[in-house]
Amino acid sequence: MNSRPLNSEEEQNLEVVRSAVGDFALLFVTETGLRKSILDATLPLRTLLKEKGVHDFNNQRQGPDNKVVVPVRFVSNSKIADSRCSLYRPITKHGDPRLWPYGLVEHCSPNDVFAVFCHEGKVHFLNLTVSNIDPNLGSYSIQEGIEGVDTQTYSLGEALPRRDAATSILSSIQGRFSTTAKSLLDKLRKIADCGPLESVCTGDTAIGRSIETALGISINSNKNPDFNGIEIKSYRSSKPRTGLITLFAKTPDWSRSYVKNSRDYLAVAGYERNGIKRLYCSVFANNQNSQRLQLNLNQTANDLEEIYDNSPKKVIAVWAMDNLHAEFRRKHNETFWISANTELIAGREHFRLKAVTHTQRPLVTQFDSLIVQGQICLDHTIKEKNGRVVDKGYLFRVRSARMPDLFAGKPRQYDLL
Repeated sequence: MNSRPLNSEEEQNLEVVRSAVGDFALLFVTETGLRKSILDATLPLRTLLKEKGVHDFNNQRQGPDNKVVVPVRFVSNSKIADSRCSLYRPITKHGDPRLWPYGLVEHCSPNDVFAVFCHEGKVHFLNLTVSNIDPNLGSYSIQEGIEGVDTQTYSLGEALPRRDAATSILSSIQGRFSTTAKSLLDKLRKIADCGPLESVCTGDTAIGRSIETALGISINSNKNPDFNGIEIKSYRSSKPRTGLITLFAKTPDWSRSYVKNSRDYLAVAGYERNGIKRLYCSVFANNQNSQRLQLNLNQTANDLEEIYDNSPKKVIAVWAMDNLHAEFRRKHNETFWISANTELIAGREHFRLKAVTHTQRPLVTQFDSLIVQGQICLDHTIKEKNGRVVDKGYLFRVRSARMPDLFAGKPRQYDLL
């Protein structure tokens, strides 16, 4: 995959794009690609086009007769230009997906990078290298009534008032906040004002259960977001930046996996400790763990694979990335991440609510990227005792410092102390 580190100006532009449009993919233009006007359709780009209903390369046959042409728009500071782009799979090289944006050479130079996003049926190529987008776009807060910003749209060729072309088009499509967030924030502040919250149970889940109980949310197996569409995730503020925060749980596609259930997992990769057979470990893509397990993102099949190198069948479990994306979007369309200080009072843990990180619009392309980088892992929580196998879910978790990267825009921070 062609890539390079973004410079500071490109990073700043990209932050504004993320805030305004949500899902995006980066497209790096090499000298060879520009000369031929043919670029690789990388997995993040293919995922974006599929998620937005523009095109699914998986269903496309090889050869020029099966190419698909879609409308696109090139965006920079100076102009917005409509064009077209061919999406196809050549006969050669296993039909690796390609794209051919018409007139590409007029809108970039070698080593430029585009942020690609979709809006109103068109694929937009915004040149991050040559643009200078207003960094204050969308800098409004929940306390200001959640009304959004300027949403006026402009026709091509029309004079743009004060703002450049790139800033104006992003302003016109910027998302808005959920009004439910204001209600939830008010409730949390009232709970915080009452002082330390006594734990309703013990263990890792105590903080989440205690806060949900205080909010009047019953503990059940419902997998939908907790508060009128907003997911609530709680964690102790002592958690280090390298610590892990659970995003969601998802079982493998058993029908396509070598292991067919949790008992099989123990038989293949488990270990014994204190007379109990168990598999408790984190599995990453960037290195093999002590149990010789490792993740692999199979870009060709669009699957996440778990590899165990001590097994005749090295790929022992498979998750379809489409299923992981769907669960991530469903669970975290809008989320309050609540941190709390802990203290012991009369020998029982209490929680003093500290702050909220408010995120919206999950970025599935970033989800894939963080898996590859080793910032998202799979946690196993399986054990067998007295012949009974228990698992607490196949947990997908992210390092706490990288959690904000999974969502559009800069997360809003609210103090509760």
